[in-house]
Amino acid sequence: MENQIRVLLLSYKGEKDRLVEKSLSRSGFDAVIYPAPWQTPLEEVVEKTRPDIAIVSFTPEEKTLPSSVVKLIQQHPHLPVSLPPESFPGIEAANFLKQGISDIVLNRDHSRFASSIPEAIRGKQMEKKAEIKTENLMRRNQPQEGLLAGVIYLLNQTIAMYNQSLAQHQQQVAKIARSLARQMRVPEQPVYWAGLVHDIGMLSVPTEIINKPGSLTDEEKLLVKQHPEASYKILKQIDFPWPIAEIVLQHHERLDGSGYPRHLKGEQILLEAKILAVADVVQAMSSHRPHRPSLKLKPALGEITEKKGKLYEPRVVDACLALFRGHY
Repeated sequence: MENQIRVLLLSYKGEKDRLVEKSLSRSGFDAVIYPAPWQTPLEEVVEKTRPDIAIVSFTPEEKTLPSSVVKLIQQHPHLPVSLPPESFPGIEAANFLKQGISDIVLNRDHSRFASSIPEAIRGKQMEKKAEIKTENLMRRNQPQEGLLAGVIYLLNQTIAMYNQSLAQHQQQVAKIARSLARQMRVPEQPVYWAGLVHDIGMLSVPTEIINKPGSLTDEEKLLVKQHPEASYKILKQIDFPWPIAEIVLQHHERLDGSGYPRHLKGEQILLEAKILAVADVVQAMSSHRPHRPSLKLKPALGEITEKKGKLYEPRVVDACLALFRGHY
């Protein structure tokens, strides 16, 4: 069939995945199954089969991706690599994002899962086009050639040297924000870049406060609340193609004006900042912090649902609930 989508199913489940393969074939996909143990390197399998998307199917007990899959993701950054329904508990979603999974299809219904495959492919294509657009922008602006991508990397490395957990938080927030933007069909690159550096201003906060196991004092909370402005002062010096500094400055603002640092309300807040705000809250609440254990995904989604329209943009909340539907 012309333009038929080819799906490479990397299987750990044997006969169970044969049923998935048949289901995908019935849905009109060119499904190719490659069962474990893998005797041939995945790089060779991808070169031979030329898939549009790879799906990794393994047992829910797994907490990390196989090293061969991580290597595959690194070698093919524009190949969507997804997890099928019921492959993992929802609370592990952030872990798999951190390890490089480009798309997590959180639909337990197999018919909906099949329909989400083209969307995952389109999302990856949009990401590639955005990267090309960014490269072209940099090439046209010769004084900044190569600077923008390099400075993001440099800032991330700086944060990682200061606090590895903080760097990981930024990376995961960036991926969630990108997925939300994709769900909302708005440009992904601005929120992704902003997410990667949104807490750069935390470099101004003493490490003993960031890593403090107990509750913060009022004075310590005031110091932490200054980090969006500190981030803004750093990022405004860089001529990004998008208002990255302003997005980062606003990511703690709330619809009712109760946020900080400017107490902006409603439409005064950039949409990208509203997306980043929800991604930041969900990731922070569902992850371990020095002053408390992880609250898991369900309470995090409950928080944004309860305060939808008051603190958080309804469109963004709806996109987040759709993204994680069925896995909490």
